Formats: sequence, structure tokens, C-alpha cells
Amino acid sequence: MKKIIIFILLIIFILSFCACKSGRAAKDNSSANKSETVSADVITITTPYSDLQLKKSIAENLSYKVTNNDPYTLTFKAKKDDTDLFSLVFDGTGDDLLGTIIGKDKNTVLYLNMFELDSKSENYQEYTSYQMGINDILNRLQENTNFVYGEVVEYEDKSTFDIETDLVTLKYPKKWEDKVDIVVSDDGAKFSYKGVKLFDIYFKEIEDGNLIGTYNQTPIYVISYLPDSNKLNGEELKEYSEMQYAINEILNNLKNNKKFKIS
Repeated sequence: MKKIIIFILLIIFILSFCACKSGRAAKDNSSANKSETVSADVITITTPYSDLQLKKSIAENLSYKVTNNDPYTLTFKAKKDDTDLFSLVFDGTGDDLLGTIIGKDKNTVLYLNMFELDSKSENYQEYTSYQMGINDILNRLQENTNFVYGEVVEYEDKSTFDIETDLVTLKYPKKWEDKVDIVVSDDGAKFSYKGVKLFDIYFKEIEDGNLIGTYNQTPIYVISYLPDSNKLNGEELKEYSEMQYAINEILNNLKNNKKFKIS
């Protein structure tokens, strides 16, 4: 039974390894200074974090300015009488979480503060409609950037570190560098976490291993293990699973090497 489960895990690894990646690349949302550009029906406001776009019919009735730099806060007012309408807070906190702008080098969490209007004011209905302009900003953020609505998304460091072996340099996610234990030998490399085996990579035929390919005509075999729930708690088991799945980083980098051939 154990061998069957291990084989299934390796099939998952290999299928993931061989699959073609698709999807929209994250946009670079950085800009040094706030500025404004105008198209036919949209005004674009550039911030250090992302471009914001708003219908011209609404934007032409608003003024805006940076009211705080830490956190960066952009406040919108009615041009008519400087009534505060709403503010957007980048990488800070606010009354309502709007979502996360996914960036190339960092993520930016966006919050909203909606100011209360005087319901007895003659401008109440008009200013309420201007406040709804935030929906237009959000819709355009989702269309034009990599924006995750309503969630705080932690930035994932996708960098790797090198594991030097006699055959080839393996690359593994840097986020696990201080937690994974790696023993390199002439035959390959063994990975473990808190004394529990994750997987072994062999540069030779191994009876219980699964052949994933050859590098410069040398076979590369992998053995994957099941976690020991008696040695790892819930959070550790989650990390164990992520570290084990991270073998795909090694496989993907091997795949891009001209000397590697998939079996």
C-alpha cells in the first residue's frame, strides 16, 4: 500500500512537472510619482503601487491628494466644496478591506475608508453617487492588474537557492532553505524535515525509485516518503506537504536544462 501511495505522489509530481504553464503574468505596479493621464472616458491616477482608473464623468467632479505617506493614503473630495468622500490606504489598515494588488516584487493590500455624508445636505444624493466610484476603480483594477478582491494575499518569494552535486546543480525554494535538511553524496541528495524524510534524489538506478529522466545520460530517480504524523504536528505537516511538493521546483529547473531528458 505504501509503495502505491508513493507512486501516486510521484505521478502527481511528474504530471505537474510536464504540464505547460499558462496564465497572465503579474504586472509591474510600481511608479515613482503620482500623476494623471486622461483618455476619452477614463482618468488614470498613477500611484507608487498601481494605476487607478475612474470614469471621467465621476473623476472630473472630484479632487484628490496624498494625505499620508505612511501608510500611503489617497483621499478623494468633492470639488464643489471639499467634502471628504473616501480614501484609499495602501499597505496600511482601514475600515474595509478591498483586496490585494499582486506585484512582481511585493504585494500591496488595499483598504477603503468611506466618509459619512450629511443626509440632510442638498448634495447628499450627488455625493453618494461619487462615492460609488470606488466600484469603478475596483472593477478596472481587476481588469488591468493582478488584483485579488477581498483577500489579504501574502507575497510568495519564488527565489531559489542552489544545491551543488557532482552531477548537476539542483534548485529548491529559498523560503525553505532554513528548514529543510539536505545531505548531498556522490549518488544524489536526500531531503528531510525535522528528522522526517521528504524525498531522495538518486543519480543511479534504485529499486524503489521512480525514473524521472536522464541528465547527460545519467539516470535520475526519485523516492518520495509519507510523513510520520507521530513526529509532526498540524502546522508541521502542512509545511512538510509544501516542502515535499516543492520537488517540482527542482524538476522544472532540470527540464529547462538542455542536458536533461524526460523519461
